[in-house]
Amino acid sequence: MQQDQNIDSDKSYLSAITFPQPQFDNPPEDYSSTSFSLNDFVSKKEFLKRFPDLFKEAEFNWLIKIRKSNGFHHCVRKVGKRKLLFHVPSVLAWVNNQAA
Repeated sequence: MQQDQNIDSDKSYLSAITFPQPQFDNPPEDYSSTSFSLNDFVSKKEFLKRFPDLFKEAEFNWLIKIRKSNGFHHCVRKVGKRKLLFHVPSVLAWVNNQAA
């Protein structure tokens, strides 16, 4: 018990621990604006309402699910544990870059 109290009071062991630095992905190369506006980010529901003919809900869900392998992760920002926001200009640029 005494040993546990010594470990808790002496936190010098924490200085030996190295934590990985966060890695940030670069935006798509053809992304034309480097400044973001909060109005450019929308929820999935709002995006599907604004652009009803672009994706069906099931298609959009699939794009989100495999976003790291298809490059769609550049368009998505995760807020908290579960909320996803979509950067509309990035999504439209992503769609524009898809080969037919």
